[in-house]
Amino acid sequence: MTDVAVCAVPIRWIVVLAVWLILAGVAAPLNAQNGDVSILVSPNALTFNYVIGGALPSTQPLSITSENPTVSHNFTLSSPDNWVTFNPSGSTPQTVDVGVNVTGLNAGTYTSTLVISAFARNTPIDVPTVLNVSPAPPPLPTINVNPAALTFNYVIGAPQLPGTQSVAVTASTALAFTASPTQSWITSNPPNGTRPATLTVGVNP
Repeated sequence: MTDVAVCAVPIRWIVVLAVWLILAGVAAPLNAQNGDVSILVSPNALTFNYVIGGALPSTQPLSITSENPTVSHNFTLSSPDNWVTFNPSGSTPQTVDVGVNVTGLNAGTYTSTLVISAFARNTPIDVPTVLNVSPAPPPLPTINVNPAALTFNYVIGAPQLPGTQSVAVTASTALAFTASPTQSWITSNPPNGTRPATLTVGVNP
């Protein structure tokens, strides 16, 4: 007669094993599901324009979503160039503000890539990023008049008007100008011209 050994397994271990198998069965499909779903990025490229000495370009929104709204992906952002600025991580759906740091950059065109990494079917995703830096515009010309103020004296009833006075107009570069009296009793001739020029100013009280 053959003896058969029967091992008794405590009920608590059976329960623990069953719970573990259930959790493992749930987690595996979830992970597989995330990896089978693509991430959507819009726009697929970014361009910034900056004039040296001018206002910084505004940040641009980058939308990062999942093609399946019921799936959320954790993602990280990176770039090989430090002039591209962004929040380095997040989860879908999310809009990331991408900007630029122009400190120390000379005039020229700079190209970089914003890399989006996640556990998804189509990652990593590269978003080409371009920064166009234009040189500062030349300074505006300056105009000078000499003398800077005029004084006329007149006695009411006098037959003679005060004599005219001359004003020299110069500028730092070729510049057209107009001379417009702010009061009707002031006369100026010529009414416009190009530097250098001389204005004849008088009064007619």
